[in-house]
Amino acid sequence: MEEEIQREQEQRQEQEQEQEQEQEQEQSTTITPIENKQASYDLSRLSQDIKSARIIAPAYSGRNSELGAILQYAYFATWLEKLGYLDISEKIMEIGETEMHHLHLLAQTLVRLGIDPIYTAHPPQRDAYFTTRLINYINSDAKKIVECALKSEKCAISQYQSMISCLTNQEVINILNDIISDENEHIEILNGILSTLN
Repeated sequence: MEEEIQREQEQRQEQEQEQEQEQEQEQSTTITPIENKQASYDLSRLSQDIKSARIIAPAYSGRNSELGAILQYAYFATWLEKLGYLDISEKIMEIGETEMHHLHLLAQTLVRLGIDPIYTAHPPQRDAYFTTRLINYINSDAKKIVECALKSEKCAISQYQSMISCLTNQEVINILNDIISDENEHIEILNGILSTLN
């Protein structure tokens, strides 16, 4: 009887250790959303600044925008899963989740700067609405999918850097720099994925 109890306890301990190891592995491969990092900005310090809002608005829902990135990653993740790349699909979805945090952060920023964050390239103007024609519909080659995602991340960083060069509002600059930091992490992750596909 005592031996059975001891065996059960040992099995429980082994299961707990395995679960802890699995959790540690998940944490090491999971992308940390921007909201969980130490932010270098303070949204409460933002006030009306239409000029800055107009500069950053295209990153919200223009051609190379966070809105587009979310839809792009969701599409790519679906096809990577279908092609049998389940681990890569999960990582792609995690990147997409971080882009969702970026979208929300930019929306909050636009509101505080005095603009309604409707899904156009130039809010609050109700024209040039975001269109899903901007999404790249590659769906049959995992390597091409990851290469496309990598190119999009580099374009996003270039766009943010160009915006920063036009801004004088330091708080907005800090926000964009934090987003750039995430996008650089995405590039590292995508390069790592690409190396496994070569």
